[in-house]
Amino acid sequence: MRETLRLSIILMRIPRLFGTLFLFPLIISLVFVVLQTLATAALIKAVHTEASPTQRVEAQKQQGNFVREILLGQKGALDPIETCRWVFSHNSEGGLIEIPPPSKPNCKIEKFDVVLRTEHPDTLNIDAYVDLLDKKFKRLHLCRNCKTDVIITPETTPVKAYSFSVWGLILLKMARHSDKLITHATEVESDEDRILNTLGHDILDLPGLKKQMAVEDMNAAIITILNIASLVVIALWLALKAHRKVLDYFAASGSLLPLVAASGRGVFYGALWVLTITRVFCFLFSSVPLCWFAIEDLTEKSVGRLIYSGDTAAFFLWAIALISTFCLAALIGSIGDLKNKHSLVSFLYRYVPFALCIVGGICWSISLLIDTSTSQIVRDILSALPLIGMVPVLLAPVFVPSDNILVTQALLSVTLLVVAVRINIRWFGSHLEEI
Repeated sequence: MRETLRLSIILMRIPRLFGTLFLFPLIISLVFVVLQTLATAALIKAVHTEASPTQRVEAQKQQGNFVREILLGQKGALDPIETCRWVFSHNSEGGLIEIPPPSKPNCKIEKFDVVLRTEHPDTLNIDAYVDLLDKKFKRLHLCRNCKTDVIITPETTPVKAYSFSVWGLILLKMARHSDKLITHATEVESDEDRILNTLGHDILDLPGLKKQMAVEDMNAAIITILNIASLVVIALWLALKAHRKVLDYFAASGSLLPLVAASGRGVFYGALWVLTITRVFCFLFSSVPLCWFAIEDLTEKSVGRLIYSGDTAAFFLWAIALISTFCLAALIGSIGDLKNKHSLVSFLYRYVPFALCIVGGICWSISLLIDTSTSQIVRDILSALPLIGMVPVLLAPVFVPSDNILVTQALLSVTLLVVAVRINIRWFGSHLEEI
């Protein structure tokens, strides 16, 4: 063990290997974690259900006021909309031109006014347009040929609204949120409360599962689970590529075989694992707190309480089962990476675990739809099998199985993991020339 650690430290001190193995992959991984955190924030806001209909409509109204303040230069709601029915007038050459009404000096056309393109500007009924656009645009022009960034054709079927800039489209979208929606939203909110008080909160309590699950918490729980799983996947990707990078580094210079011969097969392979574990630890040490606190801040709940109702023992049991089955899949994939000169064998090692995971997840999902004792037994067996039970283990905080299933999953995965490591060490020592 001492020689293994010593060799590991020596390898870490090689500048080019350090940059390839630690610096650049960790920077890229952390950037991905930051993007993942931003995506998580967007998803949680998208599925957040605590805001009432009234609050949502009020939020839309405030957003519209903000946009109009930026584009039209007036804070809050605008003044009552000015209607401008254009007329014909003679120009200096004796021809007819269309101009704003002379009786209304404020009817000078501007960029973000609304135009109703009509052949009858003097007689068109515009009550519906005034009702919707009032205090959201400054002016409403009725004309045959004038143009602004927003043009509506009320006499076509269907009616079309043309936007000649992104900002014009945004203003028109904001105008579609009628003030009357607040009244309707209040009615909807009252009706939603009545339905909730009558029918109650949805609780999923399937036969064979250990705990119930509140459906309203399911979206946030699944988002949290996927964040945790993505961290595990990134960590395993870093581990999987660590072996290959070190081997390629020394193989390219022709020093791989002499180095293994000098240090010993076990010492060198052990040093590879020390480098791998160090690489993964550096990533987790920097990324886990970021994701953890971001999820707690966004959901206003602790991560453990969100996915296991505060049961710390169950949370860590799930984490152990999840990590062990993911590690097994990653190690099998690394074996396929080492055997890249044997295309069929490499293909099987890389993609069979993925295929088993997909098939197991499909079968497990189907078993949820079949309400029989046999389907419960099948579901438990699938959940306890390594690789095949990856999807059930991933979703265990939502569809909570017995603790025995997670323990069985973890023990079988670790057992196969140890066996695979030993096979990998033996193969590595006798096939270095193939790497």
